[in-house]
Amino acid sequence: MSKIILLLAALGLFMSCKKSGDSFIETPVPETIKEMNFAVTGPKPVSLGPVRQGTGNFNFLGYGYNVVGKYADTSSVKAQVINIEAYAAAFPRNINTSRTTSQASTPLYAENAEDYLSKITSNRSTDVNFFKGTITSAFPGQDAILNKNVYAQFVHAMTWKTITNNWDRAEPQDYLTSEFKHDVQNLTSENLVKRYGTHILSGVALGEKFNVYFQANSSANNKLHSSKVGFTYALNKVFGISTGYADPLKPNDINAISEPKLVYEAIGGDPSKITQKVTNKGTLIWYYDWIATCTEEKALFIDVVALTPLQDMIANPAKKAEVKNYITSYIQQNQVKM
Repeated sequence: MSKIILLLAALGLFMSCKKSGDSFIETPVPETIKEMNFAVTGPKPVSLGPVRQGTGNFNFLGYGYNVVGKYADTSSVKAQVINIEAYAAAFPRNINTSRTTSQASTPLYAENAEDYLSKITSNRSTDVNFFKGTITSAFPGQDAILNKNVYAQFVHAMTWKTITNNWDRAEPQDYLTSEFKHDVQNLTSENLVKRYGTHILSGVALGEKFNVYFQANSSANNKLHSSKVGFTYALNKVFGISTGYADPLKPNDINAISEPKLVYEAIGGDPSKITQKVTNKGTLIWYYDWIATCTEEKALFIDVVALTPLQDMIANPAKKAEVKNYITSYIQQNQVKM
């Protein structure tokens, strides 16, 4: 009998200890999104007076352009190659002006710098990536192009018209500027490209646009997904913009992002109308009032529609081949490869 009592007592002690131990099992705490501090850089102050670009109604048509520079930016536009007014007077049907009012918001996501540049070059018939200056101008410094960096861009563009040349490439050679003809004879290929760029603008789009560039470090294995998640979160948090990215934002995905940087700019319109606004989401950079200041009369160069290689404007076969070889090497040297 005493053995049975001892057995029951031991069993009771075991159950008591088990229940006591159960009480110390911690309930997992859901992961939360950490506070993310964005380094935000806005546009430099600009003059609100009339902006003159290029030649008359033709804008930068017939001007040189450097495809190693920043994409669709006046900093990449070089000296005039074709006397476009004289050419248009001789061949009026070759100049097409299309008024096509359109407005679009477009996000772009990339797993690294090479992927980003390949995507903004994707509508060019080339197997190399152009426009390295798009990254280095937004994020200057030697650390801008590292494998751990993810990139993204948001563009809200209003296009009022496009101007293009439908030329036989032999025709414009009779309408080259006197400066270009002189420089072809007297400058080295290197100096010719410094002055005129690598190509000629044979199609431009005019309008206004709002750009947001994103760069961040990511510890995630899937860098493209990390770019989408990080930029979606950043746009909503800083600008109140929804990109339409449908996947739910998971804390562990967002927390894989560090050192996020945002650079925004407005081309055309009145940039002073971009202000800070207090909303139920917090204090946002509010660009919607800027949109109301965008008009066709104030339209500026916002996109590249078509390019013609610079060497196509050189008649001398030896000089033409020399310039072509230099440009090919120059573009290759400025490739971004991860």
